[in-house]
Amino acid sequence: LGNDVHITSTTGSTSTTTGALIVDGGVGIAGTANIQSVVINGLYDQIGTSLTTSATTVNQVALSLNTSTYRSAKIFVQASAGSTYHAQEIMMMHDGSNVYMTEYAQILSGSGTTISTYDGDISTGNLRLLVSPLNSVTNYKISCTGIRV
Repeated sequence: LGNDVHITSTTGSTSTTTGALIVDGGVGIAGTANIQSVVINGLYDQIGTSLTTSATTVNQVALSLNTSTYRSAKIFVQASAGSTYHAQEIMMMHDGSNVYMTEYAQILSGSGTTISTYDGDISTGNLRLLVSPLNSVTNYKISCTGIRV
């Protein structure tokens, strides 16, 4: 395609001086940058993910963070089912065995009825945000700030 530049190296980045592409100086982006995760000063990451459910099964995994990498997370969830919308903030933290969680800043559209409930657990070394939709087809968009251990 045109003047596209493709970097096919699989070299990972663990600092500002490692990885497949190293830029010494600023980066200007005039368009949209599509990024799965952004590490900021090695302290915290911005992570985005989404989930569309197909059943009302309880405790579906919407977000999973490695417990050896992340101690706590601030999560913003936007959920929709048809023309009903639900937005909420959730904070989670773990001590290696237990999950501590609080939900706040909930906004509901329409009848004011929630379309999902949330829970958290640790499974196979991952801190997980679990969703239980009340409608079989529910769309979740999640923005997470994960703070490193």
